[in-house]
Amino acid sequence: MALHVIRPTKHPTTGIYRVRGRYPAEIAAIYGKTEFKVSLGTRDPEVAKAKAPAVLAELEKKWRQDSLAFALSCAEAAGLEPIDLTRRQVEALAGEIYLGFAKEHEDDPGEAVRWQEGLTRDARALATLGPGMNAWQFQQRRWSQRISRHLEERGLTISLASRQALGSAVFSHMKAAQARLQRRADGDFSPDVYEKRFPTWEAPAAKRTLDAIFEPYADEAKLAASSRARFKSVIRKLLVEHIGRDDFGAITTASLLSWKDKLLAEGLSARTVRDVHLAAVKAACSWAVVQKRLATNPALGVKVIVKHKPQSRSQKGFSLVEAMTILTAAYCVVDEGRLAPDRYAARRWTPWICAYTGARVNEITQLRAEDIIAQSDEHTVDPVWMIHITPEAGSTKNACARDVPIHSHLIEQGFLAFVRSVGTGPLFYDPSRARGGSRAHPIHKKTGERLAAWVRELGVDHSELQPNHGWRHRFKTVCLTQAIEEIVINRIMGHAETTEGRKYGDVWPSVAKAAIEKLPRYQIGAASRQPLKTPSLALVV
Repeated sequence: MALHVIRPTKHPTTGIYRVRGRYPAEIAAIYGKTEFKVSLGTRDPEVAKAKAPAVLAELEKKWRQDSLAFALSCAEAAGLEPIDLTRRQVEALAGEIYLGFAKEHEDDPGEAVRWQEGLTRDARALATLGPGMNAWQFQQRRWSQRISRHLEERGLTISLASRQALGSAVFSHMKAAQARLQRRADGDFSPDVYEKRFPTWEAPAAKRTLDAIFEPYADEAKLAASSRARFKSVIRKLLVEHIGRDDFGAITTASLLSWKDKLLAEGLSARTVRDVHLAAVKAACSWAVVQKRLATNPALGVKVIVKHKPQSRSQKGFSLVEAMTILTAAYCVVDEGRLAPDRYAARRWTPWICAYTGARVNEITQLRAEDIIAQSDEHTVDPVWMIHITPEAGSTKNACARDVPIHSHLIEQGFLAFVRSVGTGPLFYDPSRARGGSRAHPIHKKTGERLAAWVRELGVDHSELQPNHGWRHRFKTVCLTQAIEEIVINRIMGHAETTEGRKYGDVWPSVAKAAIEKLPRYQIGAASRQPLKTPSLALVV
């Protein structure tokens, strides 16, 4: 950032001399302009010539201060507080810079005179400093770019006092580095005793603890509460139980490989280790690298081979027999006081709603009475009853809300009457009976788990069949048999579109309702509320 001597020029109108030039690139980016003009306050050319060097030196000093202040403000805005280094840490960093510089050149150091001339230039510069600069300022400037680069690689933001201490230490040790290279140029490659003086760098662990890195990462990534809790839990096990230090800086590729092997040996599936444990660490470390908290991501390149399990079942969705078994049991479930009202309602309605909407089970179990709404559009005379699936009620895929029309068969069975009987609040769980429920472990997910267990008890228990998600697969299959437009199916189910163009346009309630009504009805063989020994498997259009 040093300025060469700039000759004073006379202002064309006032005749007052000034210095004028271009800002260094890094300062121009901060100030938002490329040129500076500073008045010398005199019309006398000799006085102007005498004052110019001191004015330029003050300018340079101000630029350095502003540059550092800007860097610190950026760090603060990113949530990085400048740290104060201990003397040991200063010497450790200076040693890394010393060794990096030496090893960069010592395999082919060139002529010895090259390094001697460097030392001579530094000595001469110290002896002939210009106005406004003392020896300490020269030391700070001499290796500033290399120091900044090393701090950036280390992911460190240090205080002004620590930066000044580091600058002085590096200047002192770099004289020894140049002397070392001079010896190498003369053919002396004997061990360097000087490098033994430097301690090993130990980062301030408080800035890279689990909370210090994971929490801001999770906030910025907007992780769902359940994902946040699960990811943090597995990373805590890595740091505390496996490595033994609450410090992201202690994570190495070797420690991750040994952790991976340990998890697999304990019986965790390769897919879980890959998609949960390693994925959590990789994502958090990647964020830390971008934020300059870590120099590299140790999880890159750590992989788990996931073999596909042999599949004995050809379809992921429920067969007609399986669907009718569940729906019949749900239709005929009897409320004899053995089930709490919310659990009875969940068994009675959730399978039917999933069958006619293709929604995820937890999108249904989290529903509130106020999420059942009537909507109109340009092509409807009567409002269309819709299920408003919204993140406000719990969680949705990609945190996006959507509206799904209610099949007329559900309305005929009395679903809207049931909703009116609830009034407001959750339809399928009772918040007053929660035991420690949280955003990470919500009650409605427990409702979904109970439904899955119940479905297994009904005999729909194939090991490769998901007892709740099977509805989602079946719904799409049935939609395809009815030639429903794929874009309409995707909007109803909340699936992401495959191209940018398909994201455009809205599927109006009337259009979605017409699609839903194309679905064949699941016709129960008896209207009785008594359990059926043999359910009818007729699928009536």
